[in-house]
Amino acid sequence: MSSIDFNRVMQDSEGIYFEKTDEKHKVLAKVRPSEMGFMKEESWTVYVYKNIQSPESLTDEQVFFEMKLKFAFPKDEKKKWKYQYFYRARSGRIMLRDFESGIASEVSINSELVTRGKAKKLPQNSRIPKTAPIFRLSSSGELEREIQESSIW
Repeated sequence: MSSIDFNRVMQDSEGIYFEKTDEKHKVLAKVRPSEMGFMKEESWTVYVYKNIQSPESLTDEQVFFEMKLKFAFPKDEKKKWKYQYFYRARSGRIMLRDFESGIASEVSINSELVTRGKAKKLPQNSRIPKTAPIFRLSSSGELEREIQESSIW
């Protein structure tokens, strides 16, 4: 049976890697983070709604948009992010794994690592999947996660 020791981060000209070893600790192969599903860039499609004051009626109208979020490290700080990779958790959220310290954390969608794509307005009768990530655009322009108790979308 083979295993990978995540506590020993190795490095060569291609970047970081881990050693896959057998039970006798004989090195079988080099395993890169990208081979295990970790990426330097990741994207996530989310749904955003905003309450817009309607000129035809007295009530506000909820308008939904589809937006692509791109998670990437700043190009000018490669050394700072050398040991860190993105991955998608089972919940669908994008997480950040630091192989140097062993810490994994959720990436805030309002952080410096996220670039928002162009928001595409959805038609009024669009159906949004129950498990889709839905956010609200706050007055300050930040995205806030909408917690759903019952699915009315």
